[in-house]
Amino acid sequence: MRMWNITVLVLALFISSCSDYANNPDSGIPDADSADGSNNSESAGDEGEKQTSVMVLFMVDTSQSMAVVDPHALRRTEVARAVNMHADDPRVRFAIMRIGSQVALLTDGFIVSLSTLNEAIIDLNTVQGMASYRDAFALAKTTLEESMTAERPVPNKRTRYCIFLLSDSMYEPGYNEEEALADWSSIIELGTHHGVKELEAHTALIMDPDFNPQPDTLESMIEFMSGLAEEGGGTFTNYHDSDYLDFEGTIVP
Repeated sequence: MRMWNITVLVLALFISSCSDYANNPDSGIPDADSADGSNNSESAGDEGEKQTSVMVLFMVDTSQSMAVVDPHALRRTEVARAVNMHADDPRVRFAIMRIGSQVALLTDGFIVSLSTLNEAIIDLNTVQGMASYRDAFALAKTTLEESMTAERPVPNKRTRYCIFLLSDSMYEPGYNEEEALADWSSIIELGTHHGVKELEAHTALIMDPDFNPQPDTLESMIEFMSGLAEEGGGTFTNYHDSDYLDFEGTIVP
């Protein structure tokens, strides 16, 4: 099986690499007082001037393989970059998920508190086991659905959802690509089911340009991750080619 072979390769590299993997946690985002989201309420002006709320979900791979393929923790610095870029925009809220052998939502839903987001970003330094896409997709669906069914000042018809999956595409054995795509599709379908303004899902293959997988392995990774992006109506970014996510053009286009 493709994923099992990749896993054996990467875990072998991991064992031979430095056991004291630790990234500098200082490049998070600056602390600030939390906001209460009141600026997301409808304006008293014309309908066309009413604000749109933007909910951004980061699903970040923190499995052991990332210590090898992402030694400089691009996964963390990229999330920090996105939050910094929109820190002064009251329309934008973030949720951050960590994906390892155990999956966890590091924020209490979608939030604007920079101090809490900073703590969550630092937590992305952790590497643990093998990525459980099955559990990650289930948690993402629950998180999004809870937001879409909650009472909020800005209704779904004026709320935009952006999902970013940052990963090396290596996940647990026993969960095949067909199952993964079906579960991913069920996440995308939430937008239509709940009548949100937009829902886009973007993916990024997080891999240091100096890491050299076998060509057929890299091609398989790209095919899988780009397929998820296509299903989500979003963009695919290949960090192995030194590309970077266009947050300015995707979060608030």
